[in-house]
Amino acid sequence: MAPGPRPDPGPSPGGLDAELAAAVLDAAALLVVVLDPRARILRFNGACEQLTGFRAEEVVGQPVWRFVPEDQRPEVEGIFEELSEGRANLHENDWITRDGGRRCIAWSNVAIRDASGAVTQVIGTGIDVSALRASEARRRESQSRLEEVLHAAMDAILCVDEGQGTISLFNPAAERMFGRPATEVVGRPLDVLLPGRFRDSHHEHVRRFARSGETSRRMGQLGQVWGLRADGEEFPIEASISQTRGPHGTLLTVILRDVSERERAAETERLLASIVRGSDDAIVASDLEGRILSWNPAAERIYGCSQAEAMRVDLAMLVAPEHQPQLEAVLKRVREGESVGHLETVGLRKDGHRFEASLGVSPYRDGSGTIVGASLIVRDVSEQQELERRLRQTQELASLGTLVAGIAHDIGTPMNVILGYTDMLAGSLREEKDRERLGIVREQVARVVRLIETLLNFAHPQRQPTSPVQVEAILERALSLLSETLRRRGIEVERAFEGVAPVVGEAERLERAFLNLLVNACDAMADGGVLRLSTREHEQEIEVRIADTGGGIAPEALERIFEPFYTTKGRQGGSGLGLLVTRGIVVEHGGAIDVRSEVGRGSEFRLRLPRRGPGAGTATGHPPA
Repeated sequence: MAPGPRPDPGPSPGGLDAELAAAVLDAAALLVVVLDPRARILRFNGACEQLTGFRAEEVVGQPVWRFVPEDQRPEVEGIFEELSEGRANLHENDWITRDGGRRCIAWSNVAIRDASGAVTQVIGTGIDVSALRASEARRRESQSRLEEVLHAAMDAILCVDEGQGTISLFNPAAERMFGRPATEVVGRPLDVLLPGRFRDSHHEHVRRFARSGETSRRMGQLGQVWGLRADGEEFPIEASISQTRGPHGTLLTVILRDVSERERAAETERLLASIVRGSDDAIVASDLEGRILSWNPAAERIYGCSQAEAMRVDLAMLVAPEHQPQLEAVLKRVREGESVGHLETVGLRKDGHRFEASLGVSPYRDGSGTIVGASLIVRDVSEQQELERRLRQTQELASLGTLVAGIAHDIGTPMNVILGYTDMLAGSLREEKDRERLGIVREQVARVVRLIETLLNFAHPQRQPTSPVQVEAILERALSLLSETLRRRGIEVERAFEGVAPVVGEAERLERAFLNLLVNACDAMADGGVLRLSTREHEQEIEVRIADTGGGIAPEALERIFEPFYTTKGRQGGSGLGLLVTRGIVVEHGGAIDVRSEVGRGSEFRLRLPRRGPGAGTATGHPPA
C-alpha cells in the first residue's frame, strides 16, 4: 500500500501553487506517494526515489502493488479499501526496492475527496523504520535468549534492586535450589534466603560492595556463604556478584551455586585420603597401561621406594620377575571389570629383597563409570607366614620329638640290655674268633644307640658356645670333604665369594648344614654338572647360595622337602632328615632358608644368616631373588 505521513495538495489549476507544492514534496525527508482511487501512482517524491532506487517517471501510472511483497498484499489491499471509504489509518508494511531488498515503512494515510464526497486521491506519508524494527527484533531475540539462559542455567540467578533491597528476578534453578517458587520470592527482601545469623553481615557486605566501585566479584571471592531452603535446611553456596548502575538505581545480579554435594565429596575424599595415608598396607593406583599414579606412605615403607621413584616404573616391578605374568593376567581381568582379592605372590623391594605378599586388585572408574585404571592393596605377609612356618616347624619338631622319645624307649632300652649281655658273654667265650664276632655285634648295637642320641639331640638341641665364623671358610671345608665325589662325577665348581663379614654361630653345625646341601647337589648331578657357590653381604645379613644344574625338584615335592622323613631319592637314597636337620641348624642361627627349582634345569638353595647372632628364623620353599 502507499506510505506517507501528510497529504499532498495535489495538482492545482493555479500553476504556481502546484509547482510550489511539488517542490516541497520532492524536498521532504518523508516518503510521500499520491495514488488515484485505483491505487495507481500519481506522485512519487524524491525520498521515495532514493529509498526504492526507482525514478518517478518509471513508476507514475503503475499500481502501487508492485512495491508490496506478495505475503503482505492482502493486508495492504484491505487497508486501501478502508481509505477508499474515507477512513484515515496508520500501519506498517514492507516495500521492495530495485535491488530486491525490503524496507519496513511506517505509513500515515488519508483520502482526499471532491465536492461530491468521492475519493479522488489517497496520500500516504511514511518513515523508513527498518533499522528500528531490526533493533527491536535483535532486542527481542536477545531477551528470548536471556530467558532461555535463565531457564536453562544450572546455577541460581537472582537480581536485587539495591535501592529497595528486594528481589526482582528469581530463575528456575533458584526455585529448585531454595525450594521456593518465584512468585513467593520476587518483591521480597533477600533476607528470606539467608539464615538469620548471616543477615547482618550480608547487608554490610552488600553496602561495601556497592561503595567499592567494583563491577563484579568472581565465584568463590565472597568466602563462605550459606543459604536457607524453604524447609529450614542451611546449605553452603558459592556466589558471584555484579552491579549495574542505571537511571533507576543500582541492580545487583547474584549467581549462586549449591556446593553441598561438593563439600560432602570433599569430606569423603579427605576421609579416604586419611585412611590411605594411615594404612599399614601399600595402596597403589595405576592407569590401564600399568603406570603408577599414586603411592601411599605404606607403599614407600614396604617397597623402600619414594613416590617420585615409583612414578617412573610400572606395576610389574612390584613383584618378582617370575610372578609378573601372573600379575599381568590379573590386570587383564581387572580391565574387564573383575576384582581379584587375596592373590598370594612375592613382592620385590627396591634393594632386590623379596617378601611374601597378599595382593588385592580392583577396577578404578571415573565419574561416568568407565574403567580408567586399577587400584591395588599390597600387604606384606612375611611376618605372618614366618609365624605360620615357625608354628609348623614347632609342630614338626614336636612330632619328631615324640617319635624319638618312642624310639629311645622302645629301641634304646633293648639295645642297652643287649650291650650288657654282650659284655657278660664276652667273659665266658674262650675262642678269640668268637670274641671278635661278639665285638662286631656290640659295635653295631652301640652305633644304633649313638644314632638314637643324635636324634634326641636334634629334637632337643643343646646350645653350644658361639663365636664369629667365616661362612666362606666353612663352605670350603665342607667342599673339601666331597672332593673325591666331585672329581669322580665330573662336577665343576664355580665360586663367587665376596669376602663377606663373619656371622656369629657354631662352625661345626653350619658345616653340617652346608655339607647336607652339597651332598644333595652332588646326588642331583650323578652324570656331571656345575655346582655354583656364592656369598653376598647385605646390611643385616649374609646370604649364601648353593645351586646345581641337576634334574630339579618337581613342584609338588618342593613344598614338602623340609618335612621329616620326606625324600625324593627313593627308599635307598636317603632318610628324609637331611634338609630337616639343615633347616633346624639355620633356624637355630636366626636365619632362613628357601629354595627355587625348575625341573630339568636344577635347584638353588638360599640361606640368609644374621650378622648379629642367632634369633628366630624361618624356612620357606618359595623362590629366592
